[in-house]
Amino acid sequence: MAEGNPHQGKKILVADDQQEIRDVVIEVLKESGYEAVGAINGKDAVDKARAIKPHLILMDVTMPEMDGLEALQAIKSDETLKHIPVIMMTGAQKPEDVSRAMELMAERYIPKPFEIDQLLADVERTLAVHYSE
Repeated sequence: MAEGNPHQGKKILVADDQQEIRDVVIEVLKESGYEAVGAINGKDAVDKARAIKPHLILMDVTMPEMDGLEALQAIKSDETLKHIPVIMMTGAQKPEDVSRAMELMAERYIPKPFEIDQLLADVERTLAVHYSE
C-alpha cells in the first residue's frame, strides 16, 4: 500500500508462544501496512506494551510464564496501558476463559484456527472504534 495508507503508524503487538502463528500474523499485518511486533509470552507482551504503547494487542490465551488472561489483567490494571484494545485468540475455547476475558475488558475473542481475512477485519473494526478521527 502506498501513501495515504490508513494503517500507517498503527502499531500492533502480537503475543503468541507459537512462532509460526506469530510470524504469519505479523507478516500479514505488515503487508496490510501496520507496524507489527511480536511477543513470545504474556510477560513479554506486558513488557513490550509498556515500551512501545501499541494501538492494539492480539494475544493468545495459552502461553508459558504468564498466560494471556494474566497479561490482559496486568494491561487493563495499568493506567498507561488500560486504554489499549486487546483481542484474545485461542485454540482452547473454554467458556470460563471467554467469560474471564470479557470481564477483563477484552474487545473480542477469536477462536483458532482463524481466517486471516476475518482477523484483519476484526483488527480494522477495533481500531476504527478506538481511533476514529
